[in-house]
Amino acid sequence: AAGFASAFTPDAWLRFGNNPRLDGRDAIEAAIAGFFTTFVALEHESKGAFMDGDTLFLEAVVTYTRHDRARVSVPAMTVFHLVGADERGRPLADQCRIYVDLTPLYAPSAA
Repeated sequence: AAGFASAFTPDAWLRFGNNPRLDGRDAIEAAIAGFFTTFVALEHESKGAFMDGDTLFLEAVVTYTRHDRARVSVPAMTVFHLVGADERGRPLADQCRIYVDLTPLYAPSAA
């Protein structure tokens, strides 16, 4: 969560799916840390990265390992508005939108 949040400016915002907007790097880190507790692991399989000016579009298939050890894969798109770089030269975003349907992740186990 801290690594993800470090990609944002201190006053950035994030909208994850249809959840309320999160304002500020600290709020983003706290929410992502909480989200990470709802599954065991996740993997991203990149399907494309596209730039349009200062906007980065990342398309992926995300595979989650649930607490019941079932694996669930869903398509996702993340859109970052980039505004500069940190002291190490890594891009920083002030806006992020994550489009994903997590219904399969939280669905009852088929077992």
